[in-house]
Amino acid sequence: MIPAAAIQASESRFHLGSEIGLSSGTPHVSLILPSFNEGEKLRQTVESLLANTRQSFEILVVDNGSTDGSSDFLRDLSPNDAVRLLRTQTRLGVVGARHAGADQARGEVLVFCDAHMLFPRDWLTPLLAELSPEVGLVGPAISIWGQPEGPLACGSVWEKASLELAQIYLPNDEPADVAIIGGGCQVMRRDLFRELGGYDSGMVDWGIEDQELCLRLWTLGYRVRVVPLVRVQHYYRDFVPYAQWPNVTYNKLRMVLTHFSDARVTTSVKAISQEPGFTEAFARVADSDVWDRRAALEDRRVHDAEWFFARFAMTF
Repeated sequence: MIPAAAIQASESRFHLGSEIGLSSGTPHVSLILPSFNEGEKLRQTVESLLANTRQSFEILVVDNGSTDGSSDFLRDLSPNDAVRLLRTQTRLGVVGARHAGADQARGEVLVFCDAHMLFPRDWLTPLLAELSPEVGLVGPAISIWGQPEGPLACGSVWEKASLELAQIYLPNDEPADVAIIGGGCQVMRRDLFRELGGYDSGMVDWGIEDQELCLRLWTLGYRVRVVPLVRVQHYYRDFVPYAQWPNVTYNKLRMVLTHFSDARVTTSVKAISQEPGFTEAFARVADSDVWDRRAALEDRRVHDAEWFFARFAMTF
């Protein structure tokens, strides 16, 4: 998905203790961490994954143009096949960085993680247990960094026509179907990810890509599941280190024009028109490949977007 010339794979590796049990052959799971100026949080995330992941795995850190030296510790550590560092030659955005990691991944399962998260012991086993031919994507409950017991967000829904997210809080630890699992931690089979073409590569920089993937999975006949028993801590930054506007507006419009019914397109575009950068974003998306993408998906859908809205009681 990403030209090889855009990626430089470091020969350096992170040392992994033998007690983790990483096999010398092909790993079962590839943990993909896009990283941009994460500071010490990147090291803490990698160390948490190494200490708490029990499967045969690899970690691919995709340094997406960082200027803070946050990934240098990977370059300088002892050789081992546990962690690979990929440095992008140019900023690829979140979708591009995730695709770069997926292109290099060797595991049968892909796990896309933010580079500012802490994981509980044996966190991945219950998530993998939920994957099946019918279940396309699985995620954990998300708590705030330093507050592992809650509040525990278990996915989300849209609450307005402008597609603002409302988090879901479930009453128990039983796995459940949810509309959207955030991109902070998404687990998928590699063969399905590649069959679908991954995230929408037409989206720019950051924002909405995780929501679009979940919507696309549901309309193509797959389920999206959350496992509340697995509680992953996420660090919520005071700022987003990406250019938000008009890029987020563009990505939101691209999703709407790709998937929504004509009537809902009208409603949502009107609501989104109040967001920063709308005029520029709408002109760009109208001149993109969005219409070809819409037509291609219409031929493959099992359900339409209206079914999705009804399924999760989104009534706006």
